Amino acid sequence: MKKIFYLSGLLVLLIFSNCERLAIKEEPQPSNLETFDHLWNTVNEKYSFFIDKNIDWEAARREFRPKAQAARNSIELFNTLADMLFILEDGHVNLSAGIDLSRNWQWYLDYPSNFDFDIIERNYLVPSEDYQISGPLHNTIIDSVGYIYYESFSSSVSTSLLDYILFKFLEKRINSLEGPVEGLIIDIRNNGGGSISNAFTITNRFATERTKVADWY
Repeated sequence: MKKIFYLSGLLVLLIFSNCERLAIKEEPQPSNLETFDHLWNTVNEKYSFFIDKNIDWEAARREFRPKAQAARNSIELFNTLADMLFILEDGHVNLSAGIDLSRNWQWYLDYPSNFDFDIIERNYLVPSEDYQISGPLHNTIIDSVGYIYYESFSSSVSTSLLDYILFKFLEKRINSLEGPVEGLIIDIRNNGGGSISNAFTITNRFATERTKVADWY
């Protein structure tokens, strides 16, 4: 009887499992045009610089939508979408997929190379007795001017670290009897970007009143 009961239970389980598989339908994959329209609409609603860059986003839709429809596989579709985003010429706009990450380097490569940290380090930082590397911030005083080099917004900056550097600038100048620091340079040349929160931390340190700088969507 136990064997019959076990077999009956197994049969019921198999039947239930098969019914469950029939009841659960797989989500259909979006079509090429659905994928294209979703991306185009998202950029259309949230990208801020169409007017500043004189970009006709409607024209981009007319050009690339037929190409997306004609794409024969996911790679061709990805490349078509990437080509459309390429016209934004924006290093912060990328299309990420398992096969690739689209990117536009022209915004960076089209500009002349005008920065060499090795020159700054050898000629201005290392010779200075005030030179310190405080976390991600290289800092010193050059000809009565405070200088801070910030290489990457991916490296965290705190208010307390900024307070330390600024107090050092003030203390050094008072002790040297040369008067207050005449100015401050925060050098972010060649910065590859990173977290916007670090930019806010730095600007908040110098802001005297609450200021709106952006809208978030």
